[in-house]
Amino acid sequence: MDQAKTLRKWAEGSSGAPRQPRVIAVTSGKGGVGKTNVVANLAVAFSQLGQRVLILDADLALGNVDVLFGIVPPYTLEHVLLGEKSISEIMVQGPAGIRILPTSSGTGRKCRS
Repeated sequence: MDQAKTLRKWAEGSSGAPRQPRVIAVTSGKGGVGKTNVVANLAVAFSQLGQRVLILDADLALGNVDVLFGIVPPYTLEHVLLGEKSISEIMVQGPAGIRILPTSSGTGRKCRS
């Protein structure tokens, strides 16, 4: 059984019409089950298939996609939420052409509304 058949079909995008962005959410009710590793591997696989990939690690307090890829971003989504930076200013380039919107990891700083 080929479990990745549907994912490859999505990546191929055989029609000539403009393609809408696809969103894949990886979630779990428990931490430490490997969500970040699944996301990283899917991102690299899609990028190798010629897809443009953007990762947003939505764990706003303990994001670690950047850590997994060995990237130290100068700014994070926290800076956007505080009005200090724009999304385009915080986006960093990862391996295989993957773009990453990094989130904070253990800063202890709280956003004010």
